[in-house]
Amino acid sequence: PRAAMLLHKLVPLLCLAASAQALMPNTRLVGVPAITPRAGPVVMNSNPIVEFFEKMIPQMRRKPSIEEAIALCRDPESSGCDVDMLEMIPKHRLDLERQAAARMD
Repeated sequence: PRAAMLLHKLVPLLCLAASAQALMPNTRLVGVPAITPRAGPVVMNSNPIVEFFEKMIPQMRRKPSIEEAIALCRDPESSGCDVDMLEMIPKHRLDLERQAAARMD
């Protein structure tokens, strides 16, 4: 009876050990690579959102014309007028005065 109980406990343990060996990393078939090669990551050629902003940035950095500067800076509460525009207007007026003086001479 004691040997039979020991055998009943030992057989499942041996079966478990044998099946666990199949999951061990060292047990593999000869000629089968351990790591299977995979395809590389997908690379997008273009991104429409990035292209949109790349087109918008040069337009935003564009220097305004003197007419735009005068129109935007006419109103003291205008939010479109900046310091560069404020400096551009007197320079333009000075250039116009110089051109008029040069014509008179």
